[in-house]
Amino acid sequence: MGKIVEATVSLREFFETRGVKMMDTIREEANISEETEAKLKSSIEEWFAGFAA
Repeated sequence: MGKIVEATVSLREFFETRGVKMMDTIREEANISEETEAKLKSSIEEWFAGFAA
């Protein structure tokens, strides 16, 4: 269970620092466009690569 909490905190911090623009776009649009979805997936992959290391 500790790893889940660690991953959740890490991902949230990642988006609070590196994903601010994207998160603002999602909040403003109240929707996730295909372009935003692609950016979101890319960001999660970037976070995962750093988290798993």
